[in-house]
Amino acid sequence: MNDGTEMAPERIDIGGTVPEEMPSFAELAEPTGGAWKKGWYAAEIIEGYATGNGHTFSTEDRPSKNGDSRNLIICVKMDGGALEPGATRNTFVQLNYRVEDLTAARVKAVIEARKMFGSQRGAWVGNSDLQRSSIVMGKFGQLESAFGFTLPKHPQGHFAPIRLVSQKIDVRLGEDDKGYNEITGFAKAGTKAKK
Repeated sequence: MNDGTEMAPERIDIGGTVPEEMPSFAELAEPTGGAWKKGWYAAEIIEGYATGNGHTFSTEDRPSKNGDSRNLIICVKMDGGALEPGATRNTFVQLNYRVEDLTAARVKAVIEARKMFGSQRGAWVGNSDLQRSSIVMGKFGQLESAFGFTLPKHPQGHFAPIRLVSQKIDVRLGEDDKGYNEITGFAKAGTKAKK
């Protein structure tokens, strides 16, 4: 029973619209190009960037969420070069490490472990902690070689990444298991990326 208080549904096929009421969102559209091709790209370390939805990323070194390690975050602006002509893209790489990974004693222990496990593939049985440090040191070694200088250290023992801003390097893009790009390697600027 309708006593007249029930409102009729709004019909979209009648009534006028006023174009000025709704702003254009075209400039804010998220990129739809998907992942870039796997390969090497020229890049420059930047202080940070914001995504289209307002999320910001910064080149920084900060404690991990659970506090037992640290995350070195490096933001880069990539040039599409020969693989993605005319395009640029901002992205970042996050490298997790422990401050003890940066000590001379730990480096020496990893060198010895690499000699012992050098021909073995897979896990270093009984030495997974050293293997974790070895993997981290390998990434830092690539970065150091790409920059051509020792990575800057903060007086508290972690990295001081802001000194890396404006450095140019080549980065290798791969894809994770979800189809998103991820930086998987570093090289000296101009040695790997094709223009």
